[in-house]
Amino acid sequence: MKKAMFHKFTNFIQQAVETFSPNVSPQEEFVYHWKSVTSYFVDSRGGNARIEETAIPEHLMSMLRIIQEEESDLGEAGTTGMCLEYLLQHRLLETLYTLGRTDHPPGMKQIVLSFFTKLLSRISHPLLPHINVHR
Repeated sequence: MKKAMFHKFTNFIQQAVETFSPNVSPQEEFVYHWKSVTSYFVDSRGGNARIEETAIPEHLMSMLRIIQEEESDLGEAGTTGMCLEYLLQHRLLETLYTLGRTDHPPGMKQIVLSFFTKLLSRISHPLLPHINVHR
């Protein structure tokens, strides 16, 4: 219970800081959220916290939101934005698949599946032609 409250308080403080921070590019924000996801696994001590007790779902949804906003801002069909390009070039989908497969923290598999489903259903840019998706 205390962990969940502390986590929510930490998220609140982090969002407040982000609100007052200088303007950052969508790609910088995207990379920030990705690094926040991966830092959990670098800093994690193997605790038994469920996925809901971490900030991972919020960071993944923020990444999805940034990709959607970027795509709507571009407006041109077939144009790949910087964030989607980053996702493909840095093999984020493959890394997320690997993290989801381990299901650590418990519930990670469902969050990754939800992220993939929402990504594929909400963007109009086709991902299958990209070589990094097939590896």
